[in-house]
Amino acid sequence: MTSITSSESVLDYLNKNIFPILLNAMEEMLFEADRRNALETQKCSFNGLDYLAEILWNRNSRHPSRLCTWQNVFDIPQFKLWLKS
Repeated sequence: MTSITSSESVLDYLNKNIFPILLNAMEEMLFEADRRNALETQKCSFNGLDYLAEILWNRNSRHPSRLCTWQNVFDIPQFKLWLKS
């Protein structure tokens, strides 16, 4: 991922670098929610935001080794810190 250049607007940066990754992850999250019937069940163990965080963490292009060592959201170091607070 690159940083915003002076000739590029924030919207251009988002469209080029953020949205393609985020939208794919959100689509996968919705498929998983549907698979677990979370879209029709009011109380469900599936948490879409946790699932999205897990996907984005493990598929971060700056850390390709994470694909080989997939971590559950509760094992992500920053998430553990947040849970302790």
